[in-house]
Amino acid sequence: MSLTSLLRAKENQELRTKFKEVFPKPVLKNKLEPLSQPGSNRYSIIGTAFDYLLRLKLESRYSKKLNRPFVAEKAIEMVSFYAERDSKIPAYWQLRQVSMIEFDAILKKEFEKCLERMEEYLVSQKITHELCQSAIVLAQLDGICRAGYFDRNFGISWLPEWEDLVSLLKLIPEEIESFGPNSFYNPTFGEGSKLVGGADADLILDDILIEIKVTKKLELRREYFNQLIGYYLLSLVGGVNGNTDIKPIKRIGVYFARHGYLWQIPLSEIAPQKTFDEFLVWFADYVKRTGTFMPVKVHTIYT
Repeated sequence: MSLTSLLRAKENQELRTKFKEVFPKPVLKNKLEPLSQPGSNRYSIIGTAFDYLLRLKLESRYSKKLNRPFVAEKAIEMVSFYAERDSKIPAYWQLRQVSMIEFDAILKKEFEKCLERMEEYLVSQKITHELCQSAIVLAQLDGICRAGYFDRNFGISWLPEWEDLVSLLKLIPEEIESFGPNSFYNPTFGEGSKLVGGADADLILDDILIEIKVTKKLELRREYFNQLIGYYLLSLVGGVNGNTDIKPIKRIGVYFARHGYLWQIPLSEIAPQKTFDEFLVWFADYVKRTGTFMPVKVHTIYT
């Protein structure tokens, strides 16, 4: 299980009710229309691909790597694990069914190509269609690691999707790019992440924890708010990236990528610190009473 799964699980209504009672959701007053329309219906893939490209853009801005290894690298390790055991799990590359051994070799080659294109961007600062294609491959690899799914369309992307990603990158406001160097991409929370069976947030820039949403609707959904509060609670347990001396979060926010808009709020306006501390005790007890930690199962999905 993970923080996201824990908050969504049907059997955890008590948890969601408690979040709602203790942390009233702020009202998002802005009424903005999307400035960029989706290039396909692969919303999750494009959202994750954008995450990778935003990370790359910030690395270029700060002249430092914000956090590695990529989640996609863990997927390569998973595929190699199955390939070494001559797994019969079906895999696909550009609609062609291949053996797990072939799939492993293809993915390693493609991953190296992705890294090369990202390094080229750091020098040239040019967003190319090839770079967008690589970001989509990385997003598909993420799906293996996070959900255990082998996408039948592995390696396939289309021009409208590339153009969509280019458009989203152009909308990134100076506000996002002007934060200082104390930043982390895909931060984890040490013992806090272990408490819920795994948790990595999208972005910490200086003192603000940001969730990235590539959605057409400008809406502060309860699940977004709960997730941000949850990550903050986990940071109180394990710091950032396992370093308990690093606890920078003072604000939370959602970046609505299709609107080029960063909503944010200080934690002090949500609740007093004492409330967070008391809720953390209840939350940890709840997870220990009800949490079930299950290994990821590998499936094949036809899309």
